[in-house]
Formats: sequence, structure tokens, C-alpha cells
Amino acid sequence: MRWSTVRAAVAGDDQSRKEQARSRRSGRNRAEVIVTLNLKDFPEQALAPFKVEARHLDRFLIELYDLRPQVVTHSLHAQATAIGRSPSELLKTLERVVPDFVELLRSQLEL
Repeated sequence: MRWSTVRAAVAGDDQSRKEQARSRRSGRNRAEVIVTLNLKDFPEQALAPFKVEARHLDRFLIELYDLRPQVVTHSLHAQATAIGRSPSELLKTLERVVPDFVELLRSQLEL
């Protein structure tokens, strides 16, 4: 699904429904989840016809960790190294945006 299709649908654009129908007929891959920090801009009733769910970044990252903790942990260390910080420093920065995810990582990794 193209982002413009969802954006227009959330705004109530009739043209977006036509684009969505064309997209489905063409067999294109489509997203099932929109990951965002701003859930209020993606009301459930606007997304429901497209079978798309909006999910907060914090929840999404926790779900990723639950599914693949080693991959998430490796990615955290790799990102910290890439920006010249320790994992603890990176978590401190992330805490403002994804506090529950950071709390989970700290408890699991003893950081």
C-alpha cells in the first residue's frame, strides 16, 4: 500500500479509496501496520477499511524484542557503536521517545 493512499484515506479523500482498490487489484504488497509516534492522526475507524493498524513505536519495538531479542540487542549495540556511544548512553537518548522499550531493555540486559 502506498503511503499517499493511507494518508488521503485518513483525511477522508475519496480519490484514495479508488487508489486503494487499484492497488489491491494489482496484487501489490501492502502494509498491515503503520508505526508512528502520533496515533491520534491515524484513527482506527479510518484505517479499518484498509485492514491497517496504527501502532506506537514503543509498543512495536517491544514486540520486536519479544520476537527476536538477540537481533534487537545486536542492533542496539551496533547502532551505539556507529554513533560512538555506549548502549547505556543510547538508551538514555531513546528513553524520551520509547520509555517502555528502554525500561524493558534495561531490565533484560542489566544496563
